[in-house]
Amino acid sequence: MEKEGAKKILIMGLVGIGIMAIAILAMEAEAQGANEVWVDDDAPSSWYNETHVHTIQEGINNVSDGGVVHVWNGTYNENVDVDKTVTIVGNGSANCIVQASDSNDHVFYVTADWVNISGLTIKGGNYGIYLDDPWHCNISDNNVSYNRYGIAIDGAYHDIINNTAFSNDIYGIILLSSSYNNLIDNNCSYNEYGIYLDYSHFNTLKDNNLSHNGHGIYLYDSRYNKIISNDISYNPEVDSGIHLEHRSDETIIKNNNITGNDHGIYLNDSNNCNISNNNFTENYVGVWLNNSHYNTIYNNEFYGNEYGIYLSSSNNNIFIDNMICNVNGDNTYGIYLESSDNNRFTETSIGNISGDAAIGVGLFNSTHNNFTDTSIENVNGGFIAIGLLVFNSTYTFFDPTIIDNITVNGEMSVALGIALSNSANNRFIETRITNVSGNLSVGLSLFNLVDIMEILYGFMDGGIPQAMNGNGISQLPYFGIPIPTNNNFTDTTVNNISGNFTIGIGLFNATYNNFTDTNVENINGDFIAVGIGLLISYNNSFDPTIIDNITVNGEMSVALGIALSN
Repeated sequence: MEKEGAKKILIMGLVGIGIMAIAILAMEAEAQGANEVWVDDDAPSSWYNETHVHTIQEGINNVSDGGVVHVWNGTYNENVDVDKTVTIVGNGSANCIVQASDSNDHVFYVTADWVNISGLTIKGGNYGIYLDDPWHCNISDNNVSYNRYGIAIDGAYHDIINNTAFSNDIYGIILLSSSYNNLIDNNCSYNEYGIYLDYSHFNTLKDNNLSHNGHGIYLYDSRYNKIISNDISYNPEVDSGIHLEHRSDETIIKNNNITGNDHGIYLNDSNNCNISNNNFTENYVGVWLNNSHYNTIYNNEFYGNEYGIYLSSSNNNIFIDNMICNVNGDNTYGIYLESSDNNRFTETSIGNISGDAAIGVGLFNSTHNNFTDTSIENVNGGFIAIGLLVFNSTYTFFDPTIIDNITVNGEMSVALGIALSNSANNRFIETRITNVSGNLSVGLSLFNLVDIMEILYGFMDGGIPQAMNGNGISQLPYFGIPIPTNNNFTDTTVNNISGNFTIGIGLFNATYNNFTDTNVENINGDFIAVGIGLLISYNNSFDPTIIDNITVNGEMSVALGIALSN
């Protein structure tokens, strides 16, 4: 009997302990909140309780850490603080609207890790969503529009996916000292900046659509980022589709479509970047490097830009297998280098360049650049067309180079295959210049381009035709009579040069230039045709040289195989 009583007492004690434990767990669960909470702004009053609430903030307050807040369709006027790990799921962004009750505050202010926000329209606040130093958040399928700033990201390891950031005053999406984030498949339009990275590194921007912003993608002092497979179009301000500023080094930019921007890609003071497999269409400048060095630009295609590639004060960059075509505007260049040294171009194709002043490649005040396997074809100018212009530049190497079909349309016009002015110690190997046609046509010229313009147009005091003002020939400095010297040409062919005044190879005030294995053929002029002409030029050598078929058409006309004057 005593044993049975003891057993009963033990069992009753265990049951009591169990009941107490269940009660304690129930109290803790009630204190922690429910795993799921539903929010509706206009449900019947009988619907509401601890898990069915009026506002999103109530839902966050009532849900357990790691729980889910479901937001039904409606308009919620509130500023929401998210200070716990929670998933907030809207019922669809079009009809599930969160409007800031205080426009100077953030609509969503997130300070907890692992927060997910999706399916909402978020508008009317200072920031639509501000992630203030959490990690591992997911912001997806939201419409964040008509805020001062759209989505602002601090912290790291966030996924920002398939959001719309529309008509925010300044930024669609901005990263602030934030790294290792993925920005994928977002649509940012009509913001001042579509996506802006500030001191943010190791981020991936992929498959985003950025259009009609002041600036498409802008990086400031942000390194090791990847910009891949984005559509960036019609960001019209005097800036860029993609802009890298102030040590935004080691950036990978590839497989992007960049259309209708002022500058397609602009690098300023940014180095060691890789730009590849992009399409540049109808931008003012396709790629512009300013004070940027050791970048690699390869396998890109440029269509309909006014400048294809533009370098200013940029050195030691590598360009491989780029195609530049249909360049058009008032003053156009396939490639433009100014004060840029030690750059290397390999397998470059330039074609269909047109404008009042049309130039395939222009080098200005630059030295030690290298062009290998260069093709320049179909350059057509209203007043002047030049296949290759080397101005005040030295120690440039070209091997081999094809220049074909350089033409002009105006009555008083100049077509030049290659023009060297005030340039020395350049080297050309295996050069082919064919089909140059204009009022004054020269296959290969070594003299002052400004002097040619004055002779042709009869201007005084170094005047230049007004039609060429802008970034064209009018920007060339006037040195009086420069002396092209110590340039070397090996295996050069000049063929089919035609116009009123035609010269196969012309030297004016040029000295100590060397031509080896030179062929000048089919030079035809209406008034004057000259195979090789030297004016006030000394100590130049031609060995060996073939000159063939120099012809003129007019009754009072002159044809000369070789002409030496003074």
